[in-house]
Amino acid sequence: MEFKTKKINGANAEITATLNQADIDANIEKIAKQLARDAKIDGFRKGKVPVSVVKKQYGEKLVQDAEGEELRKVLDAGLKYLGFGNDALIGEPQVTKFEKSEGKIDVEVTIALRPEINLDGYADAVPEVKKPKITAKAVTERIQELGANQAPLKKVKEDRAA
Repeated sequence: MEFKTKKINGANAEITATLNQADIDANIEKIAKQLARDAKIDGFRKGKVPVSVVKKQYGEKLVQDAEGEELRKVLDAGLKYLGFGNDALIGEPQVTKFEKSEGKIDVEVTIALRPEINLDGYADAVPEVKKPKITAKAVTERIQELGANQAPLKKVKEDRAA
């Protein structure tokens, strides 16, 4: 598998790769063996299905799964090369080119990444605020003002219910 990566801008990248048919064939074998253990096909006990029967029954689906697995490998390798993880992806990758030719498949995948945001100089955008000086006299006046705003307390002369 050969691949090239190209950053289009701060939030998009493109991965171009060539998939070898040998890698895809190896994936088909691996998937077919795994499916042979789990598949239930008439005439065979579960886990005893020959790989050749599985390939005959699920031929095209096996090829699609093998190609999909190779595409995932390309995507993972491209992200690793770019220095991003799977969590940096936004949405699904777009396969913009998928051309099969003799012994190889040329693919081109466009991915959307979380944009890089430069936060240098953000502190300069915040205006400077002057802290007011607080004196003991100002605190006392404020306490008296708050107390004056409250309802006055009066003693009740007669005995009554609350």
